[in-house]
Amino acid sequence: MRSVIQTILLLAACAIVTFCVSADTESCWNKKVSYLRFESDVTLDDELILQAISISEGDILTPDHVRSSLKRLNLLNRFAEVNVNAIPIADECVLLFKMKSNWQVNKVTFKGGAIGILFSYGLSGGFSPKVLLRETGIARGDVYTDQVGTKALESLKEFYYDNGFAESTVRLETTENHEKGTINLVFSIDQG
Repeated sequence: MRSVIQTILLLAACAIVTFCVSADTESCWNKKVSYLRFESDVTLDDELILQAISISEGDILTPDHVRSSLKRLNLLNRFAEVNVNAIPIADECVLLFKMKSNWQVNKVTFKGGAIGILFSYGLSGGFSPKVLLRETGIARGDVYTDQVGTKALESLKEFYYDNGFAESTVRLETTENHEKGTINLVFSIDQG
């Protein structure tokens, strides 16, 4: 009964931080962790992850260890999703952390829309990249999600509409750097 309550509490905590534990992990509670394994869609610094989690090889697996590890990984603000799976092997288990990274914004640039050097010399009626960047609400180092990109696109479209460019179109292109876990954003603007 206690194990069921611990599992329910653990799953509730996961729902709050959007990180999850597989249902089969329950079969490994109170078993020795023989090996920790990390998988991610970007290159990870294993030492950073090992410092963040609260369980080590040789420890006994408990719901508290897993809950604490998930909370601490969440505090890194590097992951959109973390799944923890415990794989039983004899009287021990292998603990597998599968992580989907949050992309960190590296660079934001703008193309078209009378942006660039002509604006600097007062030869164009366009908007400066600084003004456009402020309109996106995105800064270098921010966490990037599809929702952030959609919101930035809508903000730029609204900005151009409010400034007399009702026929303008804005597109967003992204380039991901899997080694660094960063993303570059290019907004292409046609004032119409």
